[in-house]
Amino acid sequence: MIKLHNVRRATYFAAAAEARKIGIPFGGHALAVTAPKRVPALKDVPTIVEEGFPNLVIEDWTGFAVKSGTPSDVVVRLNQAVNKALATSKVRESLAKLGAEPAGGTPAEYGDLYKSQLRHWAKVVKDSGIKMQQ
Repeated sequence: MIKLHNVRRATYFAAAAEARKIGIPFGGHALAVTAPKRVPALKDVPTIVEEGFPNLVIEDWTGFAVKSGTPSDVVVRLNQAVNKALATSKVRESLAKLGAEPAGGTPAEYGDLYKSQLRHWAKVVKDSGIKMQQ
């Protein structure tokens, strides 16, 4: 059971690198990371799943997209270049400092991730009843 106390607290969601920078100097305390597994940059912070909230997993991600109709050979070359860069120690170390883990992959895998995220968040918005203010 979660006990709630009448205490004012600021709640803040931040990327791992930002949380490391601002959390400790201002006395912040990370309760959990929303990733499905522990984040190396915040290795002592439990996951939201470990804290009992398996449906609250949220991950940030970044990818490259090209205009529809881009020739497939251009897409393949771009994908190869990105995957090659992500495999270098310099890029991996730079991303690790930001709390990010490079994934790489194929254009099809990225497309599947993108579509799954659109479906997921569309359902969250619909189920919550959130309406856009005009």
